Amino acid sequence: TAQTELEDFSVIQITPNHAQVSVIQAIHLVNLTSAIKVTLTYSIWADGLIKINANFFLNKQLQVLPRIGLEFVISKEIRQIKYYGMGPNENYRDRLSSASMGVYESDISEEHFPFVTPCENGGHENVRWIELFTKYLNYAKISSAIPFHFDIHHNTIEDYQTAKHNYELPLRDESYLHIDALHSGIGGDMGWSTFFTEEHKVLPRNYALEFYIDLY
Repeated sequence: TAQTELEDFSVIQITPNHAQVSVIQAIHLVNLTSAIKVTLTYSIWADGLIKINANFFLNKQLQVLPRIGLEFVISKEIRQIKYYGMGPNENYRDRLSSASMGVYESDISEEHFPFVTPCENGGHENVRWIELFTKYLNYAKISSAIPFHFDIHHNTIEDYQTAKHNYELPLRDESYLHIDALHSGIGGDMGWSTFFTEEHKVLPRNYALEFYIDLY
């Protein structure tokens, strides 16, 4: 079980039209204090533009991780996405050959793949931007100069971990968007093994995200 501790919070008015919010958090595990330290900087402009810088400092005592990034809870008004990245099918660092780089559109509900036992699914690699649409065609755009991994579902990670069958997944109105600096491979190059190579692991080192959120 992980616990998050707020270590510092500050707000700076840089100009009349520009403010900056800074947050420092420590994530503690049962057997490891300060397993991960996270610094978040939100630069906010009066026209609605937001820039987010996230830095993750991983304790060297950690083993490999499944992913490192941020989670956003998205309003139920958002139902459609459009993105520039690897698609249209799900893909991961060790599962890229079946996908192509391009611009794709999808209903959020279509991002779920109904594996017999619910598990990780719907990931997209090498993404440059995502647009999130309401039915009125208002949208938010998340963009980055540095390619990232994302997935979005009407379920939480905990939902996927606890459900034994697809019918046990709750149908949530909101959706959960993950923006990852790095996501591990999924292994199983051979059907009887979940082994994956060092190059496809999320190892305990430092990672960073930088992206913009703009409203249209």
